[in-house]
Formats: sequence, C-alpha cells, structure tokens
Amino acid sequence: LIACYKGYHTSNGAEGVGRSTTQAVVAGSVTVLILNYFLATWLLQIFPN
Repeated sequence: LIACYKGYHTSNGAEGVGRSTTQAVVAGSVTVLILNYFLATWLLQIFPN
C-alpha cells in the first residue's frame, strides 16, 4: 500500500520516480520491522516458552 501511494503521487519525471521508489522502500522496510517487533512481543506473551 505504501508503494502504491508513493507511485500515484509521483511528480518531476524520472527523478521523482527514483525519489518515490526510495521513499517507498524505506517506509516499507521500517513498517515491516515495527510490525515484526509488535508481533513477536504479542506471540511471546501468548506462548512464553
């Protein structure tokens, strides 16, 4: 969803596409890391050992 949003709101030609792609990859990676942290915390509470 992040990449779709960035792609639809791209401007300034090829330079804008490159910038939007970089922003989408960074935002997606950070989102995955944050969600992974919360999922692991939640699962460790449910299954402690």
